[in-house]
Amino acid sequence: MVRRVLVYSVALVAVAVVAAGLGLAAWALRLPRIETFLLVFVLLAGAIAWRLGRGPAIAATVAFALVSDYFFIEPQRGFGTETVGDTVRLVTGLLAAAAVIQFVHVARRHQILLEKRKDLLQDVSPRIIQSLDADEILNTVAEATLRVIDYQHFRVYHWDEAAERLVLAKSIARAHPYRGIDWHTVTLGLGEGITGVAAQSRRAILVPDASQDSRMVYPAGVSPIEESVLSVPMVTQNRLFGVLTLARLRARSLSLEDLRLMESIAAQTALALANAEQYAEAEQTIKALSMIETLQPPDVAVPDADIDHRILQAFVDLSRADLAQLRTLQADGRYHVAASGGRAWPKSAVSTGDPLS
Repeated sequence: MVRRVLVYSVALVAVAVVAAGLGLAAWALRLPRIETFLLVFVLLAGAIAWRLGRGPAIAATVAFALVSDYFFIEPQRGFGTETVGDTVRLVTGLLAAAAVIQFVHVARRHQILLEKRKDLLQDVSPRIIQSLDADEILNTVAEATLRVIDYQHFRVYHWDEAAERLVLAKSIARAHPYRGIDWHTVTLGLGEGITGVAAQSRRAILVPDASQDSRMVYPAGVSPIEESVLSVPMVTQNRLFGVLTLARLRARSLSLEDLRLMESIAAQTALALANAEQYAEAEQTIKALSMIETLQPPDVAVPDADIDHRILQAFVDLSRADLAQLRTLQADGRYHVAASGGRAWPKSAVSTGDPLS
């Protein structure tokens, strides 16, 4: 409150100082007034709007209208005008000041957004690029995005290449009704929902009002929400990693500036996720090679079954296979299952030692 009063006071003092300066200049030059006084005040209003904001600039405009009417327009030292020309001149000056204030306000807001985007990217890019953990990367992106976009729901969808579906990897709900919705029940194919369309087209999509868009997909039993939705695909080297989706209550609550910012963030996130994936694969390779080294003949006897399982596990770690079997040719001339495994190996699979028919 104190700061606001101070800002408005500075704007009014600036009008008083400029008015006094114009009065002294007219007195020194022995002129009834400086004819360009309205132009000077319009420029002053623009400067105040740029430095102090639109509110103080409007207050300054009202003040200079009163000062101009009282001191610079006949009859001087009194309110009112004697000619239609003076009235038109004053009204024109006020309209020009209003136009300048609005233009400066929009330009200033755009510059602030650009500065925030630059600061965000300078802060976030090194952190996510240096991180080799996918969860840490997504947490950093969510926290950093909130600093410049006051989203109310943040969702990250991971592209599952095997299932060819977009699966929810992270969800942050900051407002009702998002907190009461289980978005994990929804998986999307390419072209399904706004998120799926963004993934398929590899282009960001901004929907002003998702409740009026037939492409929007909600979990079962959830009514359409009046919200603005922004979906941006995470793509690097023509490979899709997933989609970042932001939502904010009320129609048109997200803007094109938000879209451009999220495009930059999504590109950096995709690159970071690619680096994290390569690191994870390298770790798996090292782990598998280390396990292979343990297969060297030990000083004590190791059961053949243990060796077979080690060989298979090393292969699974190296290849990241979902299903794998190690088969050995036995004396009966038939292949037997020596070991079985894999990330998705069913419990009811062929047991070790059974011959293959």
